[in-house]
Amino acid sequence: MKKSIFLFLFPLLFVAIIIACIPTGSHDIKGIKVTENFPVIDSNGKLIRYDTFSTRIYKYKNRVLYHGEYNFDSTVNGILLKSEKRDYFFVYKKSNLFGLFFDSNKKTYGKKLLVDSVIKKEWCNNLNFYQGYTESKLKLVSNNEKPDPGGVVQTYFFQGIKDSGLTGITYFWFSNKLNHLEYSFSKELDSIYKMKLYKIKIKNNSRYFKDYNFTLDPIEQYFTLEEITVNNKSEIMKYFKEQKNFFK
Repeated sequence: MKKSIFLFLFPLLFVAIIIACIPTGSHDIKGIKVTENFPVIDSNGKLIRYDTFSTRIYKYKNRVLYHGEYNFDSTVNGILLKSEKRDYFFVYKKSNLFGLFFDSNKKTYGKKLLVDSVIKKEWCNNLNFYQGYTESKLKLVSNNEKPDPGGVVQTYFFQGIKDSGLTGITYFWFSNKLNHLEYSFSKELDSIYKMKLYKIKIKNNSRYFKDYNFTLDPIEQYFTLEEITVNNKSEIMKYFKEQKNFFK
């Protein structure tokens, strides 16, 4: 629900995931956490800072809850008074066309929205690392560098096929310990390596844009997928119960 710069064959991405997992008697809430960092660039192509966002996705039986973040800025006469991250929640049943949207900082409570419309806007559902894998010239630099048990790390130099000025280095982390997770950064790459792709790091080299007459600083981006434990089960169940009662 926000924009991020992602230069590894994806000029612009809409961005922020977490799902949690803990058996609690009759309640089995499972989850993952998908996190992205992205660069903030000024109009001269200079790197200002890096921001980090996550989206949490919880699953309970046949219901799903997205817990995401967005940036909120308050300005008066061009002066920034407040800048903060705010939370939103979207809960739905897999068989339903509609779900409920909540913003913890607004009075609107439980707004009915189309599931497909909301899910398609989530940055984590629009990633395509396989496209970058196939549309770049890749040169393997290192295979299995500092691997975790049951995992592998691959390092490549890359150069864009259509855009030869797009160059850098990328790292792929795979693990067989996460094969049970439904979410995937790339089902194609998971299939090729018979492991779950759970971390990507991309280092883009500096480059000059003739049309805009500026040089973009070297930038980095990373994406991580992890399984997490649900420590706020009562809060999460509140949204599942709201959904159930609303759509009775």
